[in-house]
Amino acid sequence: MKQTLIHLFVSAFAAVFLVAACEPKEEVFPEIEINPAEIVLTSDGGTASVVLSANCSWSMDVPSDSFLRIAPTTGNGNDVIEIVVPPTEDTEGRGLMFNINGYLEDKFTMTKLTVKQLGQPGSVVFRDVVIHNSGGVPVEQIPPEGGFVSYTVVANYEWFLTANREGLHSLWDHGWMEGWNQWESYTWFPANVSGEAFEYVLVLSCFDEFGGTTDTLRLVQPPLEGSISLVSITPSSDGKTIPAAGARMILKVKSNSDWMIRHDPDIYWPYDPNAEHLSPYGGGPVSEQLVTVPVPPFDDPEGRTIRFWLLLNNLTYETGAIEFVQRGN
Repeated sequence: MKQTLIHLFVSAFAAVFLVAACEPKEEVFPEIEINPAEIVLTSDGGTASVVLSANCSWSMDVPSDSFLRIAPTTGNGNDVIEIVVPPTEDTEGRGLMFNINGYLEDKFTMTKLTVKQLGQPGSVVFRDVVIHNSGGVPVEQIPPEGGFVSYTVVANYEWFLTANREGLHSLWDHGWMEGWNQWESYTWFPANVSGEAFEYVLVLSCFDEFGGTTDTLRLVQPPLEGSISLVSITPSSDGKTIPAAGARMILKVKSNSDWMIRHDPDIYWPYDPNAEHLSPYGGGPVSEQLVTVPVPPFDDPEGRTIRFWLLLNNLTYETGAIEFVQRGN
């Protein structure tokens, strides 16, 4: 009986062994996973890490002239890949794709790692700034009567021009660049009749989704200024009134713009080409200009008031009024 039980046990064990030996062995394939699969860095460069999980040996194809450093490039099993990207001045960006190859016995797998570096963020600058007056002659500040400022916009992305005051007119206030490009432009400034100096601030802005820069141009414009003052009246009892018989006046004109002297009423009407008239009638910017004003006789017993003033900025701006009384007979 005992021998029979032993025989049955051996037979059962042999049967189980044979069944197990007949079952197919599970096949193992190489696997590689990376996280993240894509690295994106700005134009400033920097470092990044990629976690690699693998059940096999692996290697990376890295060109010898690659713009970045990457290590390790080979390994067996899990690892961490370090990537170092230097700064770039490239405006269009750059990138590389690496194949990571996995090997397990005679089996092969592959995954891809992408590294991108963005180009320089929006950048813009004023260049070749020249200030002109209405005659086109370069000056150091915007003339009181206005003028234009020519300049070159250098940018690598979409740009905008803004100003801190209204009333300016620019050839271009917006542009789009593909890579570094230049736009020739100008801004026209009107006359300053406010009585105080203006500071204009022109701002170029250039921003993309990754950042950007601005450039500022500050310009000063003095106000239009002009005045008339009395130097003498000959003859005159008080230096303020003009005799009915007429007189000779000397006026002093100051102006920082082109000017013309006007008077009301027209004391030279009807016009006599042989008679002496006010001289000079006008001129350019001057710190002191003496003007001779012969005043003819006036017969009306009620007398009259004579008003003198300056017209500046191509006769569009009035200033510097002064009045005198001429007695009548």
